[in-house]
Amino acid sequence: MVGKTLVITLRDSHLNAALHEDQFVRTTLYDGSPFDPPLPSAFQSRSITAIKIELDQLSNTGAQLATLRLAGSLLDLYPSADCQIQISGSIGIELQHCIRFVGLDYRAIDNAIVLTRPRCEASQKGLVSVLIAAHNPRYLIEALQSVERQSYRAIEVIVCDDCPTDEVEKLVLAHARAGTLPLRYFRNATKLGVRRNYERCFENATGEFAKFLNDDDRLEPTCIEKMVAALNAYPTAQLVSAHRRRIDERGHPIRDQPATTPIVGRDTYIEGTSLINALLLLGLNFVGEPSSAMFRVASGRVGIEPLIHFLDSMARGVADMVLWCKLALRGDCICLAERLTEFRIHAEQRTQATGVSTLALTAIPELREHWSRLGFIEHFPPNVLRTIDLATLDFKLPTNARSVTESWGARALPLFAPTDQSESELIANWKAKRHPYFESQTKTV
Repeated sequence: MVGKTLVITLRDSHLNAALHEDQFVRTTLYDGSPFDPPLPSAFQSRSITAIKIELDQLSNTGAQLATLRLAGSLLDLYPSADCQIQISGSIGIELQHCIRFVGLDYRAIDNAIVLTRPRCEASQKGLVSVLIAAHNPRYLIEALQSVERQSYRAIEVIVCDDCPTDEVEKLVLAHARAGTLPLRYFRNATKLGVRRNYERCFENATGEFAKFLNDDDRLEPTCIEKMVAALNAYPTAQLVSAHRRRIDERGHPIRDQPATTPIVGRDTYIEGTSLINALLLLGLNFVGEPSSAMFRVASGRVGIEPLIHFLDSMARGVADMVLWCKLALRGDCICLAERLTEFRIHAEQRTQATGVSTLALTAIPELREHWSRLGFIEHFPPNVLRTIDLATLDFKLPTNARSVTESWGARALPLFAPTDQSESELIANWKAKRHPYFESQTKTV
């Protein structure tokens, strides 16, 4: 089969894509703003061997990011393809930052750059690194036992111990002797704190996928199996989350709060930038705590900054939201409707929760300000997500490029969308700036 080159041309913030085979334009795939991207599956073709992006030097950072996100998705679909960006003018610092933010590497050749999605050579394909940043020994055995009960068995467990006593060490070593999964234990020489301990766990991961598990939370037996299956089926997703169940000190279910209220009723693919919009502008972490998600190790390792940074900001007090935003800028997200994790609420969290909430009051507006400068928020309202049901999204068709008529749907977020307005009305009002958010921005200015 003759190889095809996918050619993307960006002019005045509008994107045109065509499929070339022997210099013959076969199909026009997309015509629209990079802020309104096509579904990655619209480009699906088994015979793509090269990707070429032609663009003018853009002054708009958001348009650069949006275009590079599309390039990253195409590299995920065609990992063996060569991807070049032809660019008029020099490669400025701003563009270099954009490339790093979306998790790509590049090298310059003449008036072009060659993009690559870095791979982790040391990672073991299919292996899941379960990362436990341990501090409290009280519920740790329950967390470890929930990993031991997983139906998916290609797992390594990594525990980094930040406990001031030797209680965590004794529990972990005893469990390791009785358990069947490989476990590596690290004792921190000095107290690292929650964020840095998460990052130390991640630094020691050797798997293809990373799965944080807080020392007081639990996983349902099929959690890892279903999350791995989702990431394997949808290569342009960098993050998969699942609904979680709140439990009390004895492990009994307790009622939802706004952040844990299910946002979808079916397994759903969510476009990354709309997810960031919703998280930052609404200020509610509906994706979940670290235990609620899994992501690709390679996506977290790109760049020189620590894992839990977004747009060069660490935003203390909202480590999980920072990580979800970082990953969502590098790809899209899958939300599984089933409750696959259990998030424990107990008295020992209260003092820490108060301090974290205080930090978040400053951190979230800071992140929101960084994000708003990029221009994404003007294109899609924060109380609506760009989505498509997984049941209708197929990345495995053997045909040539697919029609763009399979486009994003819109799903209003519960608790934040007026019940008397449809998704299309919410989007129209937002784009017309008929929303209290824009009034508050005007007053601020």
